[in-house]
Amino acid sequence: MGRTKLTVEQVLEARLRFASGEREYSKLAREYGVSREAVRNAVEGLTFKYLPMPPKRLKRDSAAIIAVPMFGRQRDPTSYGQAGHC
Repeated sequence: MGRTKLTVEQVLEARLRFASGEREYSKLAREYGVSREAVRNAVEGLTFKYLPMPPKRLKRDSAAIIAVPMFGRQRDPTSYGQAGHC
């Protein structure tokens, strides 16, 4: 294919899709208009090293995994300042 470059968004999306089980570099390459090698290098972290890598395997519903807050539980805003609540 041509010399089109992957965008940051495409790399992150390709990494998530690969981690979710979509293992066809050729299909991703066609969608993004780049070579198979460009997709493989980006997905495996050989290029775009500064971008985060997803977990090795994600469940099929990877969007739900990403959207879940990772820091503590939500507090009831009315409970602040009441005795016994920290």
